[in-house]
Amino acid sequence: MTAIVENPARATVLGMELSSPVVVGSGLLTDQERNIRRLLDGGGGAVITKTIHPNPPPGGDERIVRLPTGMLNSTTYSRKSVTEWCDVISRFADEKLPVIANLHADSPRELAELAERVVAAGSPALELGSRASTSPRNWPKPRTALPRTRKPSASG
Repeated sequence: MTAIVENPARATVLGMELSSPVVVGSGLLTDQERNIRRLLDGGGGAVITKTIHPNPPPGGDERIVRLPTGMLNSTTYSRKSVTEWCDVISRFADEKLPVIANLHADSPRELAELAERVVAAGSPALELGSRASTSPRNWPKPRTALPRTRKPSASG
């Protein structure tokens, strides 16, 4: 009789049974179907797509910041169309692979419409963002100023 050993690394996240608790975040590597497959094959329990936007700005919005320890690279949106992403997500859904769509839009209405399309394509979960809520000009104004902290004196 063969003993069945359960994978101790298995996890349930958002109702999804994952082979690993590692969820690979949205980034440059998650903009290509082949890379997403490699990340899943390499031990990722789920992968979040590069940010899907219905009308990404032309040329992308890439920012690179040099730090003493390395560099940070940010490319905000995928250059793929929503239709292309829905096709990719549908293929993953057919294979029951946990690929989560990262969505961003310029208004709550646009975000809801995008979410409907991606869920219909088979995304098991969504990561949502909206420019309306994340733009600094839309942030609420603080009601009171934060107190300033005093620097300790040289004498203690």
